[in-house]
Amino acid sequence: MRQDKRAKFLDWIALRLSTARQVDSLWVGIAFAGEAAEPIFRRVEDALLLIKENDWLRYSRLIRDLERVWV
Repeated sequence: MRQDKRAKFLDWIALRLSTARQVDSLWVGIAFAGEAAEPIFRRVEDALLLIKENDWLRYSRLIRDLERVWV
C-alpha cells in the first residue's frame, strides 16, 4: 500500500512537470523531454491525425474516453 501511494505521488509530480498541449480537447503531455519535446509532440499529433482521418468513430471514442495521453 505504501508503495502505491509513493508511485501515485511520483506520477503526480511528473504530470505537473510535464510539457503539455491540447489536441482536440485531449491533454497531451511529455515528461522530462526538455528541448526534445517538439518532435515527440509532432509524432503524437501525427498519430492522432492518422486515426482521425481514417477511423472517425474510433477517434471520437478516443477523445471521449481518454482524459490525457502522457508520453
